[in-house]
Amino acid sequence: MEKIQNQNNLDSTQTELLKTALENLILEHCLTASVYNSMVNSGIKVNFEMKNDISGAAGYNPSNKTMYFSDNSAICVGNLKEEIFHAWQDANYAGGIAQYSVNGKANIEFEAKLFIDIINIYCCSNFSESAPIEIRNQYIDWVESIKVNGNITISSSDYLIWANRFSQYNQGYLGAIVNSNLTSPEALINIFDFSNCF
Repeated sequence: MEKIQNQNNLDSTQTELLKTALENLILEHCLTASVYNSMVNSGIKVNFEMKNDISGAAGYNPSNKTMYFSDNSAICVGNLKEEIFHAWQDANYAGGIAQYSVNGKANIEFEAKLFIDIINIYCCSNFSESAPIEIRNQYIDWVESIKVNGNITISSSDYLIWANRFSQYNQGYLGAIVNSNLTSPEALINIFDFSNCF
């Protein structure tokens, strides 16, 4: 934990929960370990704090490089997967991801959830019951092809199609703006390039 920690404003119990969650994150999947190790190797640091008025259980604020948890139960590997990836994105996009908090929010959130769908055994969280079954099935096939191929060569057109569908069908991000200039999941491609997971 100390390797990616800048400031830790957690109490001793919360710090232990975070250490355990990070250990489990590293053990969970080769790509999650690669994100953590790449952050360490690149000197990427984050702050850790509790904040009970955030909209979800956990969040990452790119403006102050802080990962927040709503309560002790939120300090778990399930929440860390996406928030650590957001910190990785923040370091991989020129100028960070704060600039995309409105125009490009769909791209950033879709890329993070695509990462989760790639590492999860059972795909997929991006398109649930709100999407037509044919869209869900096409997405599953697309993600599975990424896993099978072991590399991430995603055409700009495919990436923008799925980012737009994410904005259209994902209940948490309905209407989120897709930035047509963000045509590639750069942070995801970089972690595939840095890892030997496939």
